[in-house]
Amino acid sequence: MDYGKLYDNHVVDTYDEDALGLLSGVRALAIAQVITSHLPATAAILDLGVGTGQTLIALKDRFAQGKMVGIDLSARMIAAAQRKLTFEAHVDDACNAGQHVPPGSIDLALAHFLTTFVDRPRLFRAVAGTMKSTGLFSVVSTTSEAFRGVRAGVDMLLGAAGTMDRLSPAPETGDTLSAELRDAGFDIIKVETFRRAIVFQNFDETLKWGLQSGFFAHVVEALGVEKVGALAGLTQGMFPFHDEYVGVAILATPRAR
Repeated sequence: MDYGKLYDNHVVDTYDEDALGLLSGVRALAIAQVITSHLPATAAILDLGVGTGQTLIALKDRFAQGKMVGIDLSARMIAAAQRKLTFEAHVDDACNAGQHVPPGSIDLALAHFLTTFVDRPRLFRAVAGTMKSTGLFSVVSTTSEAFRGVRAGVDMLLGAAGTMDRLSPAPETGDTLSAELRDAGFDIIKVETFRRAIVFQNFDETLKWGLQSGFFAHVVEALGVEKVGALAGLTQGMFPFHDEYVGVAILATPRAR
């Protein structure tokens, strides 16, 4: 799937609305972890999925003398970020980070809301190669504990168990993600979990939010808008639909060699 094109076409114009406050909620945990860290104001920062720049904006005063580099598959997301602040930008796969910064040059790497869309072990190894030994790696991820009701409901309506896990393969828990980071050569400093109860009032609202927020845009794209729309007739009596979001913020550092 071309995630860059997907976000260019369906997500960029509404991403910052964050209607349910899920992006900002879990991101705030990560930002607090970083702001209170030992890193100097001159830190070199690599944002591996810069999106519309919200994380870099939150950090720019804390690291006012530092250099910021942002990578994203979506050219329009990067353009939106560049209208808000100045940074070195690259339209590319985050796993190619080593092609854009020198080895061992990064004080702070950010991988926020990427982990469902990338080969995580490959990404984490690539990030490790870019970082200073004293650096920090901030990872924010939705887990597969999130939207359990939506996941089960889609599988039921399609009559195909495991469809959502296949199309949206988030790490199971914060412990799962921590283990993957350890395997890639990182030590875990802190893990925090963000939870929020959610109520979807009707099918159309749920579908619109899933597309415009980016949380389920890739699922809709994979299944096809017409097929997803056809499920509306099967949801009678399911709404209002109560669910829960679960996200995790992890701060890690390269393991001493």
